[in-house]
Amino acid sequence: MRAFLFAGTLGLFLALPSWAEEDGNLLENASFEAGAWPSLKSSEIDTSGKNAHTGQSAMLLFNQAGKDDWSTFQARVKDIEPGRTYRFALYAKGSAGIPCKMKIHWTVPGESDVVSKLERKFEGEDFELFEIITDAPVSATDARLFVENWTTGADVWIDDLYFGPVN
Repeated sequence: MRAFLFAGTLGLFLALPSWAEEDGNLLENASFEAGAWPSLKSSEIDTSGKNAHTGQSAMLLFNQAGKDDWSTFQARVKDIEPGRTYRFALYAKGSAGIPCKMKIHWTVPGESDVVSKLERKFEGEDFELFEIITDAPVSATDARLFVENWTTGADVWIDDLYFGPVN
């Protein structure tokens, strides 16, 4: 059973530990069990199971060298429904006090991207749920999802991602 508690465009979502396509997830390989997603900088797949939220794999976003060695990955979702409410959620693990950043870049033809974002610091050392719940712009054609780690010397593991419409 799932329950929603909304506060503005961000919300709390109580759920099973991972999501499947039949749950409305528009992302394939959402827990990285079939390998990596496209990475822009400084990431790898950890298959030890040690840092996975579920299964044996998680994506590691690392930054070892400094401010120019940030880490990010992206996924693109096409054919979204303009004006519909969407949820981008993931489980992330890092060190207490360091931030995890996630963004949705909504593509609107002929205009600059409309960006929905969340930056929140980790409360502890265990996996935490990070999520954005927001409406797609009325002219949006697709969404690009980003997760970023800009903190030098910090590792961030992400697993069990979800992007899909809110019913």
